[in-house]
Amino acid sequence: MMGRLKGEQAQLFYQFELDDAVPEDHLLRKIDAALDLCWLRGELAPHYSSTGRPSIDPELMIRMLVVGTAILDLGVRIATLALQHRIPIISTNSEITGVGGLISYGVLRRDSFRRSAYFVKKVLDGVKPADVVADQV
Repeated sequence: MMGRLKGEQAQLFYQFELDDAVPEDHLLRKIDAALDLCWLRGELAPHYSSTGRPSIDPELMIRMLVVGTAILDLGVRIATLALQHRIPIISTNSEITGVGGLISYGVLRRDSFRRSAYFVKKVLDGVKPADVVADQV
């Protein structure tokens, strides 16, 4: 069943206003304004089951991937700057260690994106998401 984000994201934060923390001219706000995904739910709806637990909202998922990619680039710039000032950096992003970060622990994002593409292709080829078998570790 296709999920839909209900309500605003403010419910996720305690005494935190995103509008106060992110400047009006920030890159992520520009991406949000330019990225029109209103067509996505209608395009994907036939591929979802009408029963079961709701999935994550597909529009939210695409936006998270775009933002994650933008932040990934920012993380490398931060690590490079930290190295110049001899500040140790620990991250879940393995690319950080390639530019001088001290430690990385977590999944390889590149592999996660590649694996996600496999599942997206299955769904676009007509397989219902509920029928796609995920690897169990």
